[in-house]
Amino acid sequence: MTAACQPGSASWSLHLTDVPRRVYRTGDMAKKPLDLEREVIEAFSHALEVTEVLVAAVPDEYWHAPPLQKGRTIAGIVAHVYGLRRTFTKMAKAPVGDALPSKTVRKAEALAALGENRLVLVDLFTGAVLRGEGRIPGMPRRTAMMMAYLMQHEAHHRGHITRQLSEYGHKLSGEVTMRIWGWRKLES
Repeated sequence: MTAACQPGSASWSLHLTDVPRRVYRTGDMAKKPLDLEREVIEAFSHALEVTEVLVAAVPDEYWHAPPLQKGRTIAGIVAHVYGLRRTFTKMAKAPVGDALPSKTVRKAEALAALGENRLVLVDLFTGAVLRGEGRIPGMPRRTAMMMAYLMQHEAHHRGHITRQLSEYGHKLSGEVTMRIWGWRKLES
């Protein structure tokens, strides 16, 4: 970690607003040296935010539609994803919202809950990474493994959602697809 990015320095704090949204990829930024701590936190934040991008793109008519194959509705999948995030957030004794009822949750409620929880988790893991904590108290695995697990879990269920949308005959726009895969900025 560079001196400018040390915890407590004027240019760094443990708040999400200080974590850039994009990994350096092009132009002059591609020549910058690796800042592993910052880039891992950025990748974690990005992975959680991509779920919100996908959820926002789900047409309302498919939100509670029964799946064409065995499984949960899209609303149920999203409630499950949030439920797992919520479980680990509670384990770390960080602030957590109410559970999402899979049969009645509205998409706007789910998006708000996911966004709020993402901010809490990113802040929690940012602090742990910057302090060099191998394990966040209350979490069942080491810090890096917990971050990886949460990213893998979300990716797995994003696959379920995109598969269901495809089965319903819905094709995500090219723009949404590019944002999900990280080739476009996540901001609208």
